[in-house]
Amino acid sequence: MFALAVEQNWEIRQIDVKNAYLYGDLDEEIYMEAAKGMDIPKGKVLRLKKALYGLKQAGRAWYTKLRSVMKQFGLTQVPCEPHLFAVQKTIKQREYTLIVPVYVDDLFPIGDKILTDQFKEYIGKYLDVTILGNASFFLGIRVTRNRTATPPSLTINQEVYAISILEKHNVDMNKISCCPMSQLGATCVERQEEEPKASSERIRMYQSQIGSLMYLMLGTRPDIAYSVGCLARFAHDPSKKHFQHLGRIFGYVNATTNFAIIYKKLGNLPVGTCDADLGGELAAGHRRKSTSGGLFMLAGGLVSWSSKLQKTIAVSTMEAEYISLFSTGKQAVWIRNTFEAVGIQLQAPLRVWCDNQAAIAVANREGTHEAKKHIDIKYHYIQQLVEKQLIEAKYIPTENNPADILTKCLTGRIFGRALISTSLTGVADIVESLDSQPSSASDTPASDSPNPDVSASVYIDARD
Repeated sequence: MFALAVEQNWEIRQIDVKNAYLYGDLDEEIYMEAAKGMDIPKGKVLRLKKALYGLKQAGRAWYTKLRSVMKQFGLTQVPCEPHLFAVQKTIKQREYTLIVPVYVDDLFPIGDKILTDQFKEYIGKYLDVTILGNASFFLGIRVTRNRTATPPSLTINQEVYAISILEKHNVDMNKISCCPMSQLGATCVERQEEEPKASSERIRMYQSQIGSLMYLMLGTRPDIAYSVGCLARFAHDPSKKHFQHLGRIFGYVNATTNFAIIYKKLGNLPVGTCDADLGGELAAGHRRKSTSGGLFMLAGGLVSWSSKLQKTIAVSTMEAEYISLFSTGKQAVWIRNTFEAVGIQLQAPLRVWCDNQAAIAVANREGTHEAKKHIDIKYHYIQQLVEKQLIEAKYIPTENNPADILTKCLTGRIFGRALISTSLTGVADIVESLDSQPSSASDTPASDSPNPDVSASVYIDARD
Protein backbone atom coordinates (compact mmCIF):
# COMPACT_ATOMS: atom_id res chain seq x y z
CA MET A 1 0.00 0.00 0.00
CA PHE A 2 2.90 2.38 0.69
CA ALA A 3 4.31 1.78 -2.78
CA LEU A 4 0.88 2.36 -4.30
CA ALA A 5 0.49 5.58 -2.30
CA VAL A 6 3.79 6.86 -3.69
CA GLU A 7 2.80 6.01 -7.26
CA GLN A 8 -0.64 7.64 -6.89
CA ASN A 9 0.55 10.57 -4.71
CA TRP A 10 -1.92 9.57 -1.99
CA GLU A 11 -2.00 10.65 1.64
CA ILE A 12 -0.96 8.16 4.33
CA ARG A 13 -2.58 8.81 7.71
CA GLN A 14 -2.57 6.91 10.98
CA ILE A 15 -5.42 6.55 13.48
CA ASP A 16 -5.40 4.63 16.76
CA VAL A 17 -8.67 3.33 18.27
CA LYS A 18 -8.74 3.50 22.07
CA ASN A 19 -9.91 0.36 23.93
CA ALA A 20 -10.99 -1.19 20.64
CA TYR A 21 -12.19 -4.54 21.99
CA LEU A 22 -14.71 -2.82 24.32
CA TYR A 23 -16.79 -1.74 21.29
CA GLY A 24 -17.69 -5.29 20.32
CA ASP A 25 -21.35 -6.38 20.63
CA LEU A 26 -21.94 -9.89 21.95
CA ASP A 27 -24.27 -12.34 20.20
CA GLU A 28 -24.03 -14.87 23.05
CA GLU A 29 -25.02 -14.76 26.71
CA ILE A 30 -21.83 -14.52 28.71
CA TYR A 31 -21.61 -14.28 32.51
CA MET A 32 -18.68 -13.44 34.74
CA GLU A 33 -17.94 -13.33 38.43
CA ALA A 34 -17.91 -9.91 40.02
CA ALA A 35 -14.54 -8.32 40.60
CA LYS A 36 -13.38 -7.77 44.16
CA GLY A 37 -14.84 -4.60 45.64
CA MET A 38 -18.08 -4.70 43.64
CA ASP A 39 -21.22 -4.65 45.74
CA ILE A 40 -23.67 -7.17 44.28
CA PRO A 41 -26.10 -9.59 45.99
CA LYS A 42 -24.55 -12.81 47.25
CA GLY A 43 -24.79 -15.68 44.79
CA LYS A 44 -25.27 -13.38 41.80
CA VAL A 45 -23.04 -12.96 38.75
CA LEU A 46 -22.72 -10.32 36.06
CA ARG A 47 -24.00 -10.61 32.49
CA LEU A 48 -21.82 -8.91 29.92
CA LYS A 49 -23.43 -6.43 27.53
CA LYS A 50 -20.19 -5.70 25.63
CA ALA A 51 -17.01 -7.59 24.86
CA LEU A 52 -14.06 -7.41 27.22
CA TYR A 53 -10.35 -7.96 26.69
CA GLY A 54 -9.63 -11.62 27.35
CA LEU A 55 -12.81 -13.04 25.81
CA LYS A 56 -12.21 -15.57 23.07
CA GLN A 57 -14.69 -13.80 20.81
CA ALA A 58 -13.52 -10.25 21.64
CA GLY A 59 -11.42 -9.94 18.49
CA ARG A 60 -14.20 -11.14 16.22
CA ALA A 61 -16.77 -8.90 17.96
CA TRP A 62 -14.51 -5.86 17.48
CA TYR A 63 -13.94 -6.63 13.83
CA THR A 64 -17.68 -7.05 13.23
CA LYS A 65 -18.29 -3.65 14.83
CA LEU A 66 -15.50 -2.03 12.80
CA ARG A 67 -16.81 -3.54 9.59
CA SER A 68 -20.27 -2.04 10.22
CA VAL A 69 -18.74 1.40 10.88
CA MET A 70 -16.69 1.16 7.70
CA LYS A 71 -19.75 0.13 5.70
CA GLN A 72 -21.65 3.26 6.72
CA PHE A 73 -18.87 5.37 5.17
CA GLY A 74 -19.10 3.31 1.99
CA LEU A 75 -15.98 1.25 2.56
CA THR A 76 -16.23 -2.40 1.54
CA GLN A 77 -14.03 -5.29 2.50
CA VAL A 78 -11.59 -6.36 -0.20
CA PRO A 79 -12.40 -10.05 -0.93
CA CYS A 80 -8.79 -11.15 -1.36
CA GLU A 81 -7.51 -9.20 1.66
CA PRO A 82 -9.94 -9.26 4.62
CA HIS A 83 -8.10 -6.57 6.60
CA LEU A 84 -8.29 -4.04 3.78
CA PHE A 85 -11.25 -1.77 3.06
CA ALA A 86 -11.69 0.37 -0.05
CA VAL A 87 -14.11 2.83 -1.64
CA GLN A 88 -14.24 4.99 -4.76
CA LYS A 89 -16.39 8.12 -4.59
CA THR A 90 -17.28 10.64 -7.26
CA ILE A 91 -17.14 14.25 -6.06
CA LYS A 92 -17.75 17.10 -8.51
CA GLN A 93 -17.44 14.72 -11.47
CA ARG A 94 -14.05 13.48 -10.31
CA GLU A 95 -13.35 10.04 -8.86
CA TYR A 96 -11.43 9.73 -5.59
CA THR A 97 -10.11 6.64 -3.81
CA LEU A 98 -9.72 5.71 -0.15
CA ILE A 99 -8.06 2.55 1.15
CA VAL A 100 -8.01 1.67 4.85
CA PRO A 101 -5.69 -1.18 5.95
CA VAL A 102 -6.46 -2.36 9.50
CA TYR A 103 -4.17 -3.96 12.06
CA VAL A 104 -6.23 -4.71 15.20
CA ASP A 105 -6.85 -1.16 16.52
CA ASP A 106 -4.59 0.72 14.09
CA LEU A 107 -6.22 2.25 11.01
CA PHE A 108 -4.23 3.65 8.07
CA PRO A 109 -6.38 5.78 5.74
CA ILE A 110 -4.53 5.92 2.42
CA GLY A 111 -5.91 7.83 -0.54
CA ASP A 112 -6.86 11.18 -1.96
CA LYS A 113 -6.74 14.00 0.59
CA ILE A 114 -10.41 14.89 0.34
CA LEU A 115 -11.46 11.37 1.41
CA THR A 116 -8.80 10.90 4.08
CA ASP A 117 -9.95 14.17 5.66
CA GLN A 118 -13.60 13.10 5.48
CA PHE A 119 -12.80 9.72 7.02
CA LYS A 120 -10.85 11.34 9.85
CA GLU A 121 -13.89 13.43 10.78
CA TYR A 122 -16.29 10.51 10.32
CA ILE A 123 -14.52 7.87 12.39
CA GLY A 124 -14.30 10.14 15.42
CA LYS A 125 -18.10 10.29 15.62
CA TYR A 126 -18.41 6.52 16.13
CA LEU A 127 -15.22 5.53 17.93
CA ASP A 128 -12.92 7.14 20.48
CA VAL A 129 -9.76 7.60 18.42
CA THR A 130 -6.40 9.33 18.47
CA ILE A 131 -5.59 11.08 15.19
CA LEU A 132 -1.84 10.64 14.74
CA GLY A 133 -1.55 12.56 11.49
CA ASN A 134 0.74 11.36 8.72
CA ALA A 135 2.01 7.85 9.35
CA SER A 136 5.54 7.99 10.77
CA PHE A 137 6.07 5.00 13.06
CA PHE A 138 4.01 1.88 13.71
CA LEU A 139 4.63 -1.73 14.73
CA GLY A 140 8.38 -1.11 14.85
CA ILE A 141 8.50 0.32 11.30
CA ARG A 142 9.69 3.86 10.63
CA VAL A 143 8.05 5.67 7.70
CA THR A 144 9.87 8.63 6.15
CA ARG A 145 8.31 10.44 3.20
CA ASN A 146 9.92 13.03 0.93
CA ARG A 147 7.41 14.56 -1.46
CA THR A 148 9.80 17.27 -2.62
CA ALA A 149 12.42 14.85 -3.93
CA THR A 150 12.75 14.02 -7.63
CA PRO A 151 11.09 11.61 -7.91
CA PRO A 152 9.00 11.72 -4.68
CA SER A 153 9.94 8.87 -2.33
CA LEU A 154 8.99 7.01 0.82
CA THR A 155 11.35 4.93 2.97
CA ILE A 156 10.49 2.25 5.52
CA ASN A 157 12.97 0.67 7.93
CA GLN A 158 13.05 -1.25 11.21
CA GLU A 159 16.26 0.16 12.63
CA VAL A 160 14.70 0.89 16.04
CA TYR A 161 13.23 -2.62 16.22
CA ALA A 162 16.48 -4.23 15.06
CA ILE A 163 18.46 -2.47 17.81
CA SER A 164 15.83 -3.42 20.39
CA ILE A 165 16.07 -7.14 19.63
CA LEU A 166 19.87 -6.99 19.71
CA GLU A 167 19.63 -5.54 23.21
CA LYS A 168 16.86 -7.92 24.25
CA HIS A 169 18.90 -11.00 23.37
CA ASN A 170 22.18 -9.65 24.81
CA VAL A 171 24.04 -9.51 21.52
CA ASP A 172 27.70 -8.47 21.72
CA MET A 173 27.64 -5.25 19.69
CA ASN A 174 31.34 -5.65 18.84
CA LYS A 175 30.67 -8.77 16.78
CA ILE A 176 29.32 -8.41 13.29
CA SER A 177 28.94 -10.54 10.20
CA CYS A 178 28.82 -9.58 6.54
CA CYS A 179 26.59 -12.56 5.60
CA PRO A 180 23.68 -14.10 7.53
CA MET A 181 24.90 -17.67 6.91
CA SER A 182 28.12 -19.27 5.66
CA GLN A 183 28.25 -21.94 2.99
CA LEU A 184 29.61 -24.35 5.58
CA GLY A 185 26.79 -23.44 7.92
CA ALA A 186 24.21 -24.23 5.25
CA THR A 187 25.46 -27.83 5.04
CA CYS A 188 25.89 -28.39 8.78
CA VAL A 189 22.58 -27.26 10.26
CA GLU A 190 21.24 -30.77 10.73
CA ARG A 191 21.16 -31.85 14.35
CA GLN A 192 23.67 -34.52 15.36
CA GLU A 193 21.93 -37.62 16.72
CA GLU A 194 24.45 -38.11 19.53
CA GLU A 195 23.85 -34.63 20.94
CA PRO A 196 21.48 -34.59 23.96
CA LYS A 197 18.06 -32.97 23.63
CA ALA A 198 17.97 -29.27 24.42
CA SER A 199 16.50 -28.18 27.74
CA SER A 200 13.11 -26.46 27.80
CA GLU A 201 14.83 -23.20 28.78
CA ARG A 202 17.15 -23.27 25.78
CA ILE A 203 14.27 -24.20 23.48
CA ARG A 204 12.28 -21.17 24.69
CA MET A 205 15.36 -18.97 24.25
CA TYR A 206 15.90 -20.22 20.71
CA GLN A 207 12.24 -19.80 19.77
CA SER A 208 12.22 -16.26 21.15
CA GLN A 209 15.27 -15.34 19.09
CA ILE A 210 13.82 -16.92 15.94
CA GLY A 211 10.54 -15.08 16.47
CA SER A 212 12.32 -11.74 16.86
CA LEU A 213 14.23 -12.28 13.62
CA MET A 214 11.15 -13.51 11.80
CA TYR A 215 9.22 -10.31 12.50
CA LEU A 216 12.18 -8.30 11.22
CA MET A 217 12.34 -10.47 8.11
CA LEU A 218 8.62 -10.16 7.39
CA GLY A 219 8.68 -6.37 7.74
CA THR A 220 11.60 -5.05 5.68
CA ARG A 221 14.41 -7.63 5.55
CA PRO A 222 14.09 -10.26 2.81
CA ASP A 223 17.88 -10.69 2.93
CA ILE A 224 17.60 -12.87 6.05
CA ALA A 225 14.51 -14.82 4.93
CA TYR A 226 16.36 -17.93 3.77
CA SER A 227 18.66 -18.14 6.80
CA VAL A 228 15.88 -17.60 9.33
CA GLY A 229 13.71 -20.14 7.51
CA CYS A 230 16.45 -22.78 7.66
CA LEU A 231 17.04 -22.37 11.39
CA ALA A 232 13.32 -22.10 12.25
CA ARG A 233 12.94 -25.76 11.27
CA PHE A 234 14.84 -26.73 14.42
CA ALA A 235 12.87 -24.63 16.90
CA HIS A 236 11.55 -27.78 18.61
CA ASP A 237 15.03 -29.04 19.54
CA PRO A 238 17.95 -26.69 18.73
CA SER A 239 21.57 -27.77 19.11
CA LYS A 240 24.66 -25.79 20.05
CA LYS A 241 25.48 -25.49 16.35
CA HIS A 242 22.07 -23.94 15.67
CA PHE A 243 22.69 -21.31 18.33
CA GLN A 244 25.99 -20.49 16.65
CA HIS A 245 24.35 -20.05 13.25
CA LEU A 246 21.59 -18.00 14.86
CA GLY A 247 24.27 -15.84 16.44
CA ARG A 248 25.74 -15.21 13.01
CA ILE A 249 22.38 -13.89 11.77
CA PHE A 250 22.21 -11.52 14.74
CA GLY A 251 25.76 -10.43 13.96
CA TYR A 252 24.64 -9.67 10.42
CA VAL A 253 21.63 -7.71 11.71
CA ASN A 254 24.01 -5.82 14.00
CA ALA A 255 26.01 -4.75 10.94
CA THR A 256 22.95 -3.85 8.84
CA THR A 257 20.45 -2.10 11.12
CA ASN A 258 20.24 0.78 8.63
CA PHE A 259 18.90 -1.35 5.76
CA ALA A 260 15.65 0.06 4.37
CA ILE A 261 13.18 -0.23 1.51
CA ILE A 262 12.61 2.90 -0.57
CA TYR A 263 9.71 3.54 -2.94
CA LYS A 264 9.86 6.14 -5.71
CA LYS A 265 7.22 7.43 -8.10
CA LEU A 266 8.24 5.67 -11.31
CA GLY A 267 4.92 4.84 -12.96
CA ASN A 268 5.75 1.14 -13.34
CA LEU A 269 3.63 -1.98 -12.99
CA PRO A 270 4.42 -4.54 -10.28
CA VAL A 271 7.15 -6.93 -11.46
CA GLY A 272 7.83 -10.39 -10.02
CA THR A 273 10.88 -12.63 -9.89
CA CYS A 274 11.13 -16.27 -8.88
CA ASP A 275 13.86 -18.82 -8.24
CA ALA A 276 14.40 -22.29 -6.79
CA ASP A 277 17.23 -24.32 -5.34
CA LEU A 278 17.01 -27.97 -6.39
CA GLY A 279 17.30 -30.35 -3.44
CA GLY A 280 18.77 -27.70 -1.18
CA GLU A 281 17.22 -29.06 2.02
CA LEU A 282 19.87 -31.08 3.83
CA ALA A 283 18.19 -31.36 7.20
CA ALA A 284 15.31 -33.38 8.65
CA GLY A 285 16.42 -36.75 7.34
CA HIS A 286 17.92 -35.48 4.07
CA ARG A 287 14.56 -35.28 2.32
CA ARG A 288 16.19 -32.99 -0.23
CA LYS A 289 13.15 -30.85 -0.91
CA SER A 290 13.74 -27.72 -2.95
CA THR A 291 13.22 -24.13 -1.81
CA SER A 292 10.98 -21.71 -3.69
CA GLY A 293 11.69 -18.00 -3.60
CA GLY A 294 9.65 -15.19 -5.08
CA LEU A 295 9.39 -11.43 -4.78
CA PHE A 296 7.53 -8.50 -6.30
CA MET A 297 8.68 -4.93 -6.75
CA LEU A 298 6.62 -1.79 -7.22
CA ALA A 299 7.77 1.83 -7.28
CA GLY A 300 11.36 0.56 -7.29
CA GLY A 301 11.05 -1.24 -3.94
CA LEU A 302 10.11 -4.65 -2.62
CA VAL A 303 6.44 -5.10 -1.72
CA SER A 304 6.23 -8.88 -1.32
CA TRP A 305 8.68 -11.77 -0.81
CA SER A 306 8.58 -15.42 0.14
CA SER A 307 11.08 -18.21 0.87
CA LYS A 308 9.50 -21.62 1.46
CA LEU A 309 10.25 -25.30 1.18
CA GLN A 310 8.34 -26.93 -1.64
CA LYS A 311 5.79 -29.54 -0.56
CA THR A 312 7.00 -32.17 -3.00
CA ILE A 313 10.43 -33.41 -4.04
CA ALA A 314 11.38 -32.07 -7.46
CA VAL A 315 13.29 -34.48 -9.70
CA SER A 316 14.83 -31.84 -11.95
CA THR A 317 15.84 -28.20 -11.92
CA MET A 318 13.06 -27.47 -14.39
CA GLU A 319 10.45 -28.94 -12.04
CA ALA A 320 11.75 -27.02 -9.02
CA GLU A 321 11.73 -23.75 -10.98
CA TYR A 322 8.29 -24.53 -12.42
CA ILE A 323 6.85 -25.02 -8.92
CA SER A 324 8.42 -21.72 -7.86
CA LEU A 325 6.92 -20.03 -10.93
CA PHE A 326 3.53 -21.44 -9.92
CA SER A 327 3.83 -20.01 -6.39
CA THR A 328 4.89 -16.60 -7.70
CA GLY A 329 2.07 -16.69 -10.23
CA LYS A 330 -0.46 -17.13 -7.42
CA GLN A 331 0.98 -14.08 -5.70
CA ALA A 332 0.68 -12.16 -8.96
CA VAL A 333 -3.03 -13.00 -9.12
CA TRP A 334 -3.47 -11.74 -5.54
CA ILE A 335 -1.74 -8.46 -6.48
CA ARG A 336 -3.94 -8.05 -9.57
CA ASN A 337 -7.09 -8.71 -7.55
CA THR A 338 -6.03 -6.25 -4.86
CA PHE A 339 -5.33 -3.54 -7.43
CA GLU A 340 -8.69 -4.07 -9.11
CA ALA A 341 -10.51 -4.05 -5.74
CA VAL A 342 -9.14 -0.58 -4.99
CA GLY A 343 -10.09 0.73 -8.44
CA ILE A 344 -6.82 0.32 -10.37
CA GLN A 345 -7.18 -1.73 -13.54
CA LEU A 346 -4.04 -3.44 -14.83
CA GLN A 347 -4.37 -3.69 -18.61
CA ALA A 348 -1.13 -5.55 -19.28
CA PRO A 349 -0.10 -8.94 -17.87
CA LEU A 350 2.19 -8.85 -14.84
CA ARG A 351 5.71 -9.88 -15.76
CA VAL A 352 7.38 -12.64 -13.74
CA TRP A 353 11.08 -13.19 -14.35
CA CYS A 354 12.47 -16.73 -14.15
CA ASP A 355 16.05 -17.93 -14.71
CA ASN A 356 15.10 -21.32 -16.18
CA GLN A 357 14.24 -21.50 -19.87
CA ALA A 358 12.70 -24.98 -19.58
CA ALA A 359 10.25 -23.90 -16.85
CA ILE A 360 9.20 -20.92 -18.95
CA ALA A 361 8.64 -23.21 -21.93
CA VAL A 362 6.36 -25.50 -19.89
CA ALA A 363 4.42 -22.48 -18.58
CA ASN A 364 3.88 -21.48 -22.21
CA ARG A 365 2.65 -25.03 -22.99
CA GLU A 366 5.84 -25.91 -24.77
CA GLY A 367 8.63 -28.32 -23.88
CA THR A 368 8.83 -32.11 -23.97
CA HIS A 369 6.11 -34.33 -22.54
CA GLU A 370 8.65 -36.63 -20.87
CA ALA A 371 9.98 -33.88 -18.59
CA LYS A 372 6.60 -32.73 -17.31
CA LYS A 373 4.23 -35.70 -17.46
CA HIS A 374 4.61 -36.55 -13.76
CA ILE A 375 4.15 -33.01 -12.39
CA ASP A 376 1.11 -32.57 -10.15
CA ILE A 377 -1.85 -31.08 -12.00
CA LYS A 378 -2.21 -28.11 -9.62
CA TYR A 379 1.14 -26.67 -10.73
CA HIS A 380 -0.17 -26.35 -14.30
CA TYR A 381 -2.40 -23.53 -13.04
CA ILE A 382 0.45 -21.29 -14.15
CA GLN A 383 -0.29 -22.29 -17.78
CA GLN A 384 -3.82 -20.95 -17.43
CA LEU A 385 -2.54 -17.66 -16.03
CA VAL A 386 -0.20 -17.27 -19.01
CA GLU A 387 -2.93 -18.24 -21.48
CA LYS A 388 -5.34 -15.66 -20.02
CA GLN A 389 -2.57 -13.05 -20.18
CA LEU A 390 -2.76 -12.39 -16.46
CA ILE A 391 0.99 -12.93 -16.23
CA GLU A 392 3.87 -13.41 -18.64
CA ALA A 393 6.96 -15.45 -17.83
CA LYS A 394 10.24 -13.99 -19.07
CA TYR A 395 13.84 -15.13 -18.80
CA ILE A 396 16.41 -13.43 -16.58
CA PRO A 397 20.04 -14.57 -16.15
CA THR A 398 20.79 -16.11 -12.76
CA GLU A 399 23.40 -13.48 -11.91
CA ASN A 400 20.72 -10.77 -12.28
CA ASN A 401 17.97 -12.60 -10.38
CA PRO A 402 17.18 -10.89 -7.03
CA ALA A 403 15.12 -13.91 -5.88
CA ASP A 404 18.37 -15.89 -5.71
CA ILE A 405 18.86 -14.52 -2.20
CA LEU A 406 15.65 -16.26 -1.06
CA THR A 407 16.53 -19.81 -2.07
CA LYS A 408 20.10 -20.57 -1.12
CA CYS A 409 23.02 -19.57 1.02
CA LEU A 410 24.99 -16.88 -0.79
CA THR A 411 28.29 -15.52 0.43
CA GLY A 412 31.03 -13.11 -0.60
CA ARG A 413 30.65 -11.09 -3.76
CA ILE A 414 27.67 -13.18 -4.91
CA PHE A 415 25.74 -12.18 -1.78
CA GLY A 416 26.74 -8.55 -2.31
CA ARG A 417 25.49 -8.64 -5.88
CA ALA A 418 22.19 -10.15 -4.72
CA LEU A 419 21.81 -7.43 -2.07
CA ILE A 420 22.18 -4.74 -4.72
CA SER A 421 19.56 -6.41 -6.94
CA THR A 422 16.95 -6.27 -4.13
CA SER A 423 17.18 -2.44 -4.19
CA LEU A 424 17.53 -2.28 -0.40
CA THR A 425 19.13 0.98 0.70
CA GLY A 426 22.16 1.19 2.98
CA VAL A 427 23.90 -1.86 1.49
CA ALA A 428 26.99 -0.02 0.18
CA ASP A 429 29.20 -0.63 3.24
CA ILE A 430 28.38 -4.33 3.42
CA VAL A 431 28.93 -4.81 -0.31
CA GLU A 432 32.29 -3.03 -0.03
CA SER A 433 33.31 -5.33 2.85
CA LEU A 434 32.26 -8.40 0.86
CA ASP A 435 34.22 -7.26 -2.19
CA SER A 436 37.37 -6.80 -0.08
CA GLN A 437 37.19 -10.26 1.51
CA PRO A 438 39.10 -13.28 0.14
CA SER A 439 36.80 -15.60 -1.77
CA SER A 440 36.74 -18.12 1.09
CA ALA A 441 36.53 -15.69 4.00
CA SER A 442 32.77 -15.80 4.39
CA ASP A 443 32.82 -19.60 4.31
CA THR A 444 35.02 -19.91 7.40
CA PRO A 445 33.26 -21.58 10.35
CA ALA A 446 32.57 -18.93 12.95
CA SER A 447 33.58 -21.08 15.91
CA ASP A 448 37.10 -21.49 14.46
CA SER A 449 37.57 -18.03 13.00
CA PRO A 450 39.31 -15.23 14.92
CA ASN A 451 37.92 -12.68 12.48
CA PRO A 452 34.93 -10.88 14.09
CA ASP A 453 33.56 -10.06 10.66
CA VAL A 454 32.66 -13.69 10.12
CA SER A 455 32.03 -14.69 13.71
CA ALA A 456 28.83 -16.54 14.56
CA SER A 457 29.36 -16.74 18.33
CA VAL A 458 27.50 -13.55 19.12
CA TYR A 459 25.79 -14.83 22.25
CA ILE A 460 27.70 -15.47 25.44
CA ASP A 461 24.86 -17.64 26.76
CA ALA A 462 25.03 -19.90 23.66
CA ARG A 463 28.65 -20.98 24.12
CA ASP A 464 28.25 -23.50 26.92
